[in-house]
Amino acid sequence: MGMHSSSFAPSIVDWEIASDDFHAAGTTRGGILTSWYRIENGERVDLLDGYQNQNELLAKDGFRSGVLAPWSNRIRQATYTWDGETYDLGPSENGIREALHGLVADHGFKIVELEADTVLLETEVLPQESYPFHLQLQVRYTLAGPELKVEFDCTNLGEKDAPVGLGWHPYFFHPETDWQVVLPAQAQILTDDKMIPLAGPDAFDPLLGEVVLSAPTGTDDGFTDLTGQSAYLVNPDYRLRFDYHGLRSGNGVGIFHVYTGDHVKNRTAQSVAIEPCEFMTDAFNRSECAEYVRLSPQETKAYSTSVTWLPALGE
Repeated sequence: MGMHSSSFAPSIVDWEIASDDFHAAGTTRGGILTSWYRIENGERVDLLDGYQNQNELLAKDGFRSGVLAPWSNRIRQATYTWDGETYDLGPSENGIREALHGLVADHGFKIVELEADTVLLETEVLPQESYPFHLQLQVRYTLAGPELKVEFDCTNLGEKDAPVGLGWHPYFFHPETDWQVVLPAQAQILTDDKMIPLAGPDAFDPLLGEVVLSAPTGTDDGFTDLTGQSAYLVNPDYRLRFDYHGLRSGNGVGIFHVYTGDHVKNRTAQSVAIEPCEFMTDAFNRSECAEYVRLSPQETKAYSTSVTWLPALGE
């Protein structure tokens, strides 16, 4: 399974970075952020809802701040066909065949570089029967004042083309009722009862104008056909702007997935996951994504997104 780290008790703070009044910390397990917060009048204001202790981290509940690679979200029946071969990723730990969120959540990343305001982490995905491809994955987090930059570089170290899709799964705190998510999307992705998109064009429900979700509940949906790179989480006290700089090409390529956290065990529905991903769910089986998921030998795919704290409207 590559560079596993499940045999020792991991820390939720292996590194810390800061810039102005903004601070972030994370763990080498899964290469994830565990906190991003602002110091305001001497008080800590948490923006990111990450794992708050070792037990939460080990349980992986909610895939908080997950580095989603080499695919995001689910794969139908945990099987996919690539260049004429069909691969079976098998059932997840819970017995469900959904192949959730890629292969690196348990990896022990190594810290390649650590400076005051930036950290670079690295792991490898080694070939295995169900994913016989060799990848290097680098993850960089950088703080520039109120902006948190998140950059992934994925290189195909093997000798054959590999299917690769990248995404990020952060949760952000919000008040109980007075908040909104605003998305630059023209379609909602429709799914079956296993959260797999419907076949063909039936998967895309056209929307008019920008999407505004006001204090949503029960939402676990992808939005695509993006008209721009910026989404917003709007609170009475501040706004967060999400800039997704990755692939965008109509339906299925370039999405924001929104999950209101109704089924997470800790801090249920107190935060919302706003997930910028290169591809819709089940990308390895979708014709819309076929040309874009292909990564040639020695080629590097770059994924970049950022979250910027902004004052509330009118301030």
